[in-house]
Amino acid sequence: MSDSSRVQLAGLEEVTWGVTPASPLASIRYTTENLGHRIENSRSDEVRADGQTTDIVPVGSNVDGGFDFEASHGAHDIYMEGQLRSDFTADSSFSAATVDAAAADNSFNDSGSGFPTLAAGQWIRVAGFSTNPVNNGWHEVVSQVAGKIVVAGVTLITEAVGDTITISDSTLVNGVVKKSYTLEKNMNDVTQFFGFTGCRVNTWSLVLASRQKVTGTFGVLGKAGALAATTLGSGAYTAAPTNLILNASANVARLFEGGAVLGAGVFAQTINIDFNQNLRVVDGIGQPDAVDIGLGRFNTTGTLDALFANEVLFNKYMNSTESAINVAIEDAAGNGYMVSFPAVVYTNGDIVGVGNDDQIIASMEWEAKMHATQGIMARIDRTP
Repeated sequence: MSDSSRVQLAGLEEVTWGVTPASPLASIRYTTENLGHRIENSRSDEVRADGQTTDIVPVGSNVDGGFDFEASHGAHDIYMEGQLRSDFTADSSFSAATVDAAAADNSFNDSGSGFPTLAAGQWIRVAGFSTNPVNNGWHEVVSQVAGKIVVAGVTLITEAVGDTITISDSTLVNGVVKKSYTLEKNMNDVTQFFGFTGCRVNTWSLVLASRQKVTGTFGVLGKAGALAATTLGSGAYTAAPTNLILNASANVARLFEGGAVLGAGVFAQTINIDFNQNLRVVDGIGQPDAVDIGLGRFNTTGTLDALFANEVLFNKYMNSTESAINVAIEDAAGNGYMVSFPAVVYTNGDIVGVGNDDQIIASMEWEAKMHATQGIMARIDRTP
């Protein structure tokens, strides 16, 4: 018998769909999984006088399922890339003692003109200002020219050069690149490997709830799966990152709604985010397994449940006012993500009184759309 606590999950990005590269797989941090090779059967429709079924015929197969996880920095980045159909840009970390903050135009300025090239809508993480720590943290890039970055999200306080200031960011936006992975379950105690090839990440969900860990789920569709006595990769698994597990209390550094910190007295209790590629299995005559996993429209929806204090959020629903949602999550070591949706519309809103001895909740549902100037629906900014 094999024990579930001995199962190890691992994966590797493929170069060619359905073909495992000649490299070791990398261990995946997860909590539960339900990956499987699914065979579709068709029952015979032949009529028999004795009322029995003549045959049950396998007509096709593919991989589906996924895995749940507790979020931690760097642990699932390649699967985030697969779901958003794109790649993180190279880390653009910059550090210098020639940077000042200017309240007049809410900008950072470098007399050495050494800032990395940034795009409007990116969120950068700034550190090092000692006199006015409010200048540190997450800031949205509004514009950039040589030696100047104008930002939004937080009002800067003028501070002269002197401290060594670090600005860092690596960004991921939704695209159209078809990425696939080999995934594998290693039942260590019985030396059995259940391998799955041609897996594309169809869905990705994130849940942030007060007094809870940040959790998520990846759902995949793939080509085929099989049991074997050896790994699909070459050699032992590489180790997974070991950064701290994130929680929705101490590790949510900022929550922006409509480009500003969520209003005074308005506290979010639950944020659910659901990404969906709307993938589909593509079949072919003479092919028992999937011949491809096709892309669909990229779609992102979510919910925001907040303690009700005023009408601001609800009026955005009533008036169909475009807004934005940005959630910064970072661990105690300073490793962080900013999860951003620059253009959202609230599709439903309820002011809920659940009963005696409780709070009134503004329960909002939202959907992302393409931002008119940024040309994207979702962005993940990553900083080490």
